[in-house]
Amino acid sequence: MSDNQTKKRLAYSIAEFAEESSLSRSLIYEAIRLGELKSVKVRSRRLIMAADGEAWLRSFGASSEHQAASKPTSDAEDCAGQIAERPRRRRTRLGEAAP
Repeated sequence: MSDNQTKKRLAYSIAEFAEESSLSRSLIYEAIRLGELKSVKVRSRRLIMAADGEAWLRSFGASSEHQAASKPTSDAEDCAGQIAERPRRRRTRLGEAAP
């Protein structure tokens, strides 16, 4: 192993964190926008501190374990809850102005 591989990183760029966590960049940007994931801005770069990224990822494991222990749900119930939470969009015909 080289020195770069043995050193623990302090921070990740969005692209690096996405690659390391196997998540999309857009999902990470959304988590930052919603305040779920902390990030810092260093001049023009947005960085995720390693500790904040790890804590955010661990929060999913803890919450899913807690949910599984508290109430077993079927996949259909889980999907229904997610669909109900989505805001509805009004469809418009071509040429109509959206409200």
